[in-house]
Amino acid sequence: MRSASHQPARTQATAWQDLPKTRLPNGLNIRYVSRRDVAFLYREVYEEQGYLKGLSLKRGDTVLDVGANIGLFALRAAETVGPEGRVVCMEPIPNAAAALQHNILSHRDWCSAQGLSPAEITVLSIGASDGMQASATFTCYPDAAGWSTMQPNHAEVQDGVAIYLRNSLGTQAGLEGSLLISLASVLQRLLPEWLSQKLFRWYAGRMLSRSTAVVALMDITGQ
Repeated sequence: MRSASHQPARTQATAWQDLPKTRLPNGLNIRYVSRRDVAFLYREVYEEQGYLKGLSLKRGDTVLDVGANIGLFALRAAETVGPEGRVVCMEPIPNAAAALQHNILSHRDWCSAQGLSPAEITVLSIGASDGMQASATFTCYPDAAGWSTMQPNHAEVQDGVAIYLRNSLGTQAGLEGSLLISLASVLQRLLPEWLSQKLFRWYAGRMLSRSTAVVALMDITGQ
């Protein structure tokens, strides 16, 4: 388990060609950073429409997606607002931004095949700030990219990943089918609640033990 004094390793940007790829249930080919994120995000964005709860997007709207990750929400939003609308993505993590750029191109071809006309998507490879700093260091987790953060709180992130694992185990969404996952399913049913929680938190700690530091540009306009 990572100690409080752990210093993440530095990482360099990756070309999207070097990132792993997969095909979503709707047939869209994408690149990604963390495999576990893909099924979770697809379910949240496309199946449960979770990212649209509380929002009322219509054709012609402009969407600003801050922390766009690999872009699944941005792609869905582009379909919703249509060619009269606009989607602007801000993603400071180089690997995620590379996947995002590829996924936008792939989505454009997919939409053409589906007879859809999405909005133009603009990518800004920067983070949002108050205009007081030109760059910032992000802690990235290759095995749980969705939890990458500028202000890491290891205990809080570990709790969040543990809850994700616990909720996902029933459907195995984002979890590779393996003997370990099958064993975890059995243990979840057999172990007392408190011990089951400790097991998930321990495994979450293992996922987060491999982290990297990324220095990213920030929006210095404050807008």
